[in-house]
Amino acid sequence: MGELNLPGPHKYRSNEQLAAFQHWGEASILDLDHDGLEEMIIEFPGLHLAAPDLTIVRLHKGTLEASSYIASSLGKGQGISANLIRDQLLPIISLSNEQENRSTLNYHYDNGILKIIK
Repeated sequence: MGELNLPGPHKYRSNEQLAAFQHWGEASILDLDHDGLEEMIIEFPGLHLAAPDLTIVRLHKGTLEASSYIASSLGKGQGISANLIRDQLLPIISLSNEQENRSTLNYHYDNGILKIIK
């Protein structure tokens, strides 16, 4: 995909164009949905009262798109964290609520959409 400068905010160079993302964390490149196109995942490990969270960046129709923070978008309230589980055939995005009995919802990423795993 290109070059990354770590740990954040991130700058990405592709075809001599520079894009910047105001998301903090560790960036990695991974094909989340095995469609042959790599996504950039920015994993924020959490800090003070901010829980761990994820951002997904993809190239879509020639334009870089960055998601909002996953836990902040899907979670309802504080104590929600998002983590990437890589040890599966298709990586899983796990959304956990540390305040409500550690309930967990798991999602697969599919072409820009998070689909809940039932």
